[in-house]
Amino acid sequence: MAIFQGGNVQIVKPGDKLYFDKPVNVSRIDKVKDIIRNRYSDAMHGLFFTPNWVGDPMSTIWEEDGVTIDICYEYEYFEVFGLTEEEENELLAFYNSLIGK
Repeated sequence: MAIFQGGNVQIVKPGDKLYFDKPVNVSRIDKVKDIIRNRYSDAMHGLFFTPNWVGDPMSTIWEEDGVTIDICYEYEYFEVFGLTEEEENELLAFYNSLIGK
């Protein structure tokens, strides 16, 4: 298998350790989208950016880079905190594409 990194080709065999010049940076919104995509079947009924005030039982499933994702398994929805307004709009569009809106 050939790995391309910064214009260089590295030939590797199964089991070889890979070393790259630079770490791969993934934006925090892409991390959040990945979590939502992978856990979507547990929370198909909504995505909110404000905390619930009725006392639904919440579990934190991810917390990194100033972002927290909580999930309510009982009523199947996400709460996401710490995103900018632009990131919230992007995540909402992504979530709506998952549910077919």
